[in-house]
Amino acid sequence: MTTYTTMRPEVQRVQALQDFVTTMCNTCCENIRAIRAAAPNTEPFQTACMSIVRLLDIISVLNFMKMFNSSIMNDFAMFKRSFQQIRGELRADEAEQVAQQSHALHFFLANPNSIVDAVKAAVEKEPGFDEALVLVLDATIAALSTSPALPLTTEKCALLRSTVYLIYVIDGPKCNAFKLKSVKGARGVIKLNPNIPVHGQLLLTSLVVLKSAPNWDDAMERDWTQTDESCAIL
Repeated sequence: MTTYTTMRPEVQRVQALQDFVTTMCNTCCENIRAIRAAAPNTEPFQTACMSIVRLLDIISVLNFMKMFNSSIMNDFAMFKRSFQQIRGELRADEAEQVAQQSHALHFFLANPNSIVDAVKAAVEKEPGFDEALVLVLDATIAALSTSPALPLTTEKCALLRSTVYLIYVIDGPKCNAFKLKSVKGARGVIKLNPNIPVHGQLLLTSLVVLKSAPNWDDAMERDWTQTDESCAIL
């Protein structure tokens, strides 16, 4: 019982993370609808675009940190074992609630990319999601292209992470992102920034994210990697 009572608050924090991801998914979808409803370059349009950028940046960082924090899965495994040992001592309603939560958390933790994939799955249900997100991608590329040689500030890193994950989210069975003009226009930005700081010394490798997209083809790799120092923003 001691292990169960000690670990349950930790597991509840992971549950809170999963609930937060659900909220982020809903907020992303709301902003996609706002982009489609607003006239380009108006304040509502720009606000919705900026919200998507910020949301995707938060999502990308959370996804990355969860992926590299093995202690979360280890703690959860310990909690499940302790729960099975004392399940008969709990009230029936509490035991059922914990069992259902554990089942949901298992799939959330088992998939290293579960946070981003949850957003991707939610967004793909929105009509015209790809068109809306391409407009956001155009905005991030434009912002990055104005000063490609500047140091990697916090704001620039956020734009870069959002750019990479925008491509990942757009790509899917309904849309081959890599055939889009806007996505091809992101090549220069990605080439100049193959590794993006996330937290401390942890770096996000842009190409790793792109390679996990459904329509990625290994033959495209040379188009997304810098082969010489003369690479410029396209």
